[in-house]
Amino acid sequence: MLSLLALVATAVAADGYYDTNSIAAASTTFTNANTMQTTYADVSGRSAAIADALNDYQVALDLLGDAAPNGEQAHLDQLKTTFAREQATLQGFVGDLIDEFDGTFVASMERAIAANNGTATECEGRVAVGRQLPGMPSRTEVNPDCVGEDLNASIAAAMDADPALAPAVEELMTREWPALTISQEARTATGGTAVVPVLPFAERVMTDTLRRINRADDEARLPVEAALEDGTDASETARLREQVMVIEAQIAGLRTDAFMPVWTAATKRFDKAVKKGGPQVGWCANPAFFGGCTLPMLDDADWRAVADHKKVRKAAR
Repeated sequence: MLSLLALVATAVAADGYYDTNSIAAASTTFTNANTMQTTYADVSGRSAAIADALNDYQVALDLLGDAAPNGEQAHLDQLKTTFAREQATLQGFVGDLIDEFDGTFVASMERAIAANNGTATECEGRVAVGRQLPGMPSRTEVNPDCVGEDLNASIAAAMDADPALAPAVEELMTREWPALTISQEARTATGGTAVVPVLPFAERVMTDTLRRINRADDEARLPVEAALEDGTDASETARLREQVMVIEAQIAGLRTDAFMPVWTAATKRFDKAVKKGGPQVGWCANPAFFGGCTLPMLDDADWRAVADHKKVRKAAR
């Protein structure tokens, strides 16, 4: 193996410098392996979508309060537990993959450097100069501290010729990623023959109120998050968990209290529509992302018209 690397390096053997970023950019094997970033982006996007839907589900149940169908909170808690377990498995997998990927490339780079007949010194080839403006690309210049020949391209070529590198990278790239499952179970609504989505309705009517409550939630959790970052023992963790439960109950109460007047006003408008032949309306907390509810959804235009009614808007103040 080293003899092959030596043959590649001997022709360009020289005293010079290298930096890992430039080598990575010049290496075909490394560039091809960057397709894993696309996989990671896809998985991260799926993870974020699930997390957002779980949060939306919880907010919807908070808004409904005691009016939420039996079993909905328990169902959501199970979804949260499953997601937390799968997310932990995914994070462990990604961490191990990154460590092995880095280790594989570093080992190949070290073999290529060792096979070079000259002296190779690590040095960042270009450095930022001048004032760096937010959102603007950095201006760079050749690093005057880097002495000798730029060996990045020759080391990258030696790595691409390394017979141990490509199979190792291929094995890493073909590993099966842990799954993040999404429940698609349609759930029970509060009743009726057609349903209105709780959170979209509330967001249309009481956006500012929901934003204030969310801000209060974030602020209440800050001390807990700070304590967790500093590190806690078992007893402190248990205390913080209880504190979070208190915060969650308080925030849920704020959401319910804010929504109930809107609920009452909206129900009156929907009931009037029933007298004109419209469907009996219920409320669906389960996001469409997780399967919605077992009953058909009321046309968007119909529930939005109720949400925009002046009496419903007035109830949200």
